[in-house]
Amino acid sequence: DILKKFYKISPNKKKVLLFSILSSSRSNLKLEYNKFITKNPDYQFFYKPYPGEPFDPKFKNDFYPHFYLPNCTPILEESHIWGMFQICDIHVGILGSINHATLLYNKEYVEKRFKFKIR
Repeated sequence: DILKKFYKISPNKKKVLLFSILSSSRSNLKLEYNKFITKNPDYQFFYKPYPGEPFDPKFKNDFYPHFYLPNCTPILEESHIWGMFQICDIHVGILGSINHATLLYNKEYVEKRFKFKIR
């Protein structure tokens, strides 16, 4: 599979897809993701940004010159998103319309909305 080669997917690791958020809870979610990555060194992490997020001047420093999350690969190519929805075993984020793929593919989902009191 092309994406498995492109992202160097390990068949021996759980794959985790971290979803972006652009609201005021972004900094809190960043801290949560850092903790989650640190506590799960045997997992392989990927980050699903909002469309255009990596190139928006407001967020560009999170992606360039280095991605802000350690041991996590951002998915910068929009055409890779749907394939990565399928490949990743666990999806983590704040439930929104983008998570319909999580439900369609019957993936494990970790909800972060309640921790930050987001409605």
